[in-house]
Amino acid sequence: MAKSTQEHLDNSTFRIKEGMSVASRSEVYQINKLSHYRKFSQIAECQNVRTGEILAIKFVQNKFYSQNKREAQILKQLKNLNLQDSNIVNFSECFSYQDRTCFAYEKLDSSFLELVLAANGTPVHLIEIRAIAYQMLVALTALNNSGFTHANIKPENILTVDEVSHQYGVKLIGFPNSAKTSDLCDLKILLDCGYTAPEVYLDCPLDESLDMWCLGCTLAFLFLGQHMSPVDCEYQYMRFIVDVLGQPENELLEKGCQSHRFFKKVKMGSNYFWRLRTPKEFEKITGSEVKKTDCNNLTDLSDFLFKSNQPEPKDYDDTEDFIDLLRKMLNVDPALRIKPADALNHPFITMKHLRYISDEFYLTESQRIMKECQHREHENTYSSLSAPNSNREQTPDLDFSKKGKINSSHLVQTKTSIETKAEKKNTPHSDPRKISPNDERFNQLFSSENFEGANSVDSKMDQSIRWEMDSSDTDKGSYSTDSDSIPSILTPGMVITGNSKVYDVEEILGSGTFGEVARCCIGGQDKVVALKVMSRQYESEFLNEVQALQILNKLTHFKHCFVKLNDSFTYQGFLYQEFELLDQTLFDYMKKRGGSLKVAEVRAIAQQMLIALCALKHLGITHTNIKVDDIMLVNHEAQPFRVKLIDFGLACNTERLPQKGIYQALPYRAPEITLGLPRDEAIDTWSLGCLLSALFLDCFVFPCENEYD
Repeated sequence: MAKSTQEHLDNSTFRIKEGMSVASRSEVYQINKLSHYRKFSQIAECQNVRTGEILAIKFVQNKFYSQNKREAQILKQLKNLNLQDSNIVNFSECFSYQDRTCFAYEKLDSSFLELVLAANGTPVHLIEIRAIAYQMLVALTALNNSGFTHANIKPENILTVDEVSHQYGVKLIGFPNSAKTSDLCDLKILLDCGYTAPEVYLDCPLDESLDMWCLGCTLAFLFLGQHMSPVDCEYQYMRFIVDVLGQPENELLEKGCQSHRFFKKVKMGSNYFWRLRTPKEFEKITGSEVKKTDCNNLTDLSDFLFKSNQPEPKDYDDTEDFIDLLRKMLNVDPALRIKPADALNHPFITMKHLRYISDEFYLTESQRIMKECQHREHENTYSSLSAPNSNREQTPDLDFSKKGKINSSHLVQTKTSIETKAEKKNTPHSDPRKISPNDERFNQLFSSENFEGANSVDSKMDQSIRWEMDSSDTDKGSYSTDSDSIPSILTPGMVITGNSKVYDVEEILGSGTFGEVARCCIGGQDKVVALKVMSRQYESEFLNEVQALQILNKLTHFKHCFVKLNDSFTYQGFLYQEFELLDQTLFDYMKKRGGSLKVAEVRAIAQQMLIALCALKHLGITHTNIKVDDIMLVNHEAQPFRVKLIDFGLACNTERLPQKGIYQALPYRAPEITLGLPRDEAIDTWSLGCLLSALFLDCFVFPCENEYD
């Protein structure tokens, strides 16, 4: 496209050359440097001869003026409203010179399309995306309050101000599609596949909400380092919207004059509904070829958590809030799309959640960059955001004065894979001190064959858990609370020698079917950990848990969902695992509380566990044994209901999940297990549902005395 435009320009009688001068009615500009070609135009860096100011001038041949006439009109109106200090490019003047129409702007640096492409698709850091989003939301607030819509926001229309003096400052350019919002329905808006809102394609009534859609797609591009959706086929783009973001409601499709291009109205019974056309139907009705495209393989915006190659450090809660903002910006119903002023008060922008993270660098950088952006706006008299006496929305006050504490560590980016294809072989007992995920023993153990002995302990797993258990039971935090326990191995005052550490046993936390857990202090270090000991007869479960946690603890985004395994070793014939020290299990907490949880408390636990199950599903792992004593509170006093999933001794590769036999504790057992039906990772979801209902009802939702009931 750029080449074609250059040919058009070169065929004109007037040639733009470096060193030449062009004049308006009041100014003379000397061309210092030819920058680049855009559609129907050429950009040059120029100097105002009278003032010495460096500007950018866009030269458009007069025969293409109709495509840019709207931009000239809009920029003149915006200049009169003094909106240039609201992160909108400063416009100087528009004039004619020979056979060109010239637009003079302030000189800006690179567009984000150029920056990402130049970096070979390296994503923009989430901390910087927040600053970009904030400045663009300020710009849209200014436009909306003045009654204008940009209608063409995309990566190439967001430029950095000055990568040296204003490293994180950005401004909005590219106004040929812009118009008074009230006039949108009367104008033809150029389509930009991958960024234009669906209501534009459907030819529905339009308003300023289409800018929020464009900005959402742009922020997604910056986060991923590539286009979120197909950009070279309008059918594939619409199919992406339907598959990932949802199909527009029938009411909206009924309003669209072009809805029939993409959707077909069919009758079912006495009702009519719309469905997306098949590729062949689309080609037949439009005559356009449907191109094959492979763009990210997204199924939901939550997949951003797995697709992103975001640089470190990275805070998961921050990413979650970013995705939540994207959902609100990319709502297929324009009426439900978040407004710019409301988006400025979204948690991702205000950063209130960052008070509670432990990564001081991440917090400090987030605050510094946002304050730098705000400071620049105050320098540019941010009060000019709206016309005089208008009741504009105020930008939220970002309060960083309070900071909480958190014990979870931050994420590191590590590629991991689960090797599970080796057949099980008889292997002698071996020292697991040097354990690696690539160890052949893991390939042998992390499979369905670990369930060979599961039935033998089934009666132990079937015990109904009651909060009203005898008070003589330990009420201290533990890592397993199965009813039958192994004989005591650890005693307070005992010294255990590990790989390179010495552990002083301070307190026994609990015991269960497979092991015993103690609170230990590492000799020579001011560090307290949880040490779990197991008998050699449970070596397969021991190695299985080590492998699973080594994989899960290396996840970029989700390791905060799972207990952290620090080390594993043997000592005097027993197997040991060193874990981070957590607070207490939900089982122990419910015993102390003596009553059910509130809906908000159950919701907090559910959200975290669903994220954990989502991560397990993507890795092809099924926990198989989720119950109330396998979820631990991290630090309930400092972080109420922050939880982690533990106990992966019976975890299994989902493809090797045994399709016969009984497993799962009875109160949490999925019906397909009891009935002998095919089973997959959904058995974990059932168990979680039983657990959450028990927390809310203070009793199990189903009878659990026997399988029949």
